[in-house]
Amino acid sequence: MTPVALQHRLLLGEMADLELYTALRRTAHAPLAETLDSFIETEHRHAEFWRKKFHLNLTQLDLFGRIRNRLIRAAVFLFGERVAFLLLEAIETHGVKVYLDLWETTKDPQVREGLRAILTDELLHEDEAATHGMRAIDPQVIRNAFLGFNDGSVEILGAVSGLMAALHSPLLVAMSGITVSVAGSLSMAAGAFLSTHSEAEIERMEVSKQRFLQGTFGQSAKNPASPWKAAGIVGVAYLIGALVPVFPFLFGATNPLWSVLLSGVLILFVSALLAFLSGMDLRRRVALNALIVTAAVLVSYAIGLLVDRWLR
Repeated sequence: MTPVALQHRLLLGEMADLELYTALRRTAHAPLAETLDSFIETEHRHAEFWRKKFHLNLTQLDLFGRIRNRLIRAAVFLFGERVAFLLLEAIETHGVKVYLDLWETTKDPQVREGLRAILTDELLHEDEAATHGMRAIDPQVIRNAFLGFNDGSVEILGAVSGLMAALHSPLLVAMSGITVSVAGSLSMAAGAFLSTHSEAEIERMEVSKQRFLQGTFGQSAKNPASPWKAAGIVGVAYLIGALVPVFPFLFGATNPLWSVLLSGVLILFVSALLAFLSGMDLRRRVALNALIVTAAVLVSYAIGLLVDRWLR
């Protein structure tokens, strides 16, 4: 990225956050309103720092910023302010990542001085949003749902692609896909249950050790994750994702094209959303998942063709 492009990116990022927070504040209620008031003041100060530092006259957001803000505002409108803190945390986490990367590479003392103050603000914002977000929405639930859906979609998309190449029967492919989806869902749910249960046991043991060493009694682990809840979320999300590539064959599809298109769009959407919520590089995460999906489909389809030729 050229220095000019980086300068524009930094200012546009602060402008996008400022515009979003200002728009959300118009209809927000406590405690979101108080949080946004604090964020707006800080983001305005950050934007002015970059504007003056680089002598930039940008007054309008780029297309990506406008689309991002509209999608976030739509999500808050549809799902309520409970989800707003989760989105705010994602935005601030992404900002922290960008500024930490810049902190590691820049040698300009004035920029580093400004970055120190900005990073301090961003870390405080991230912590505040996370504190409220954990009260409203369990991030573990979000992660389990997304990962279950993604695993089911990719796995069954590859399976039905290979089966169609080998069997040439939409009905057999659909029935096989449904069977494998249900079995995979149960397997994923069992795995999530055992994993969460083991983590809870380890956590309880660590708490017991600390009680013994500190001479205390009666303390326990705070809000231990429920194995049954984790199993249910992962299993259901996996089943939903797994059935998506099967649907076209139930409606008469004679090749994997519609399954690839439908599942591909949903998988990339979920990947983008998960990357955004996790503060990851969105473009890199989407490109990587697109590569994985493409490889899974091509390899499975090639195996199906080989099986078909061998059976003949």
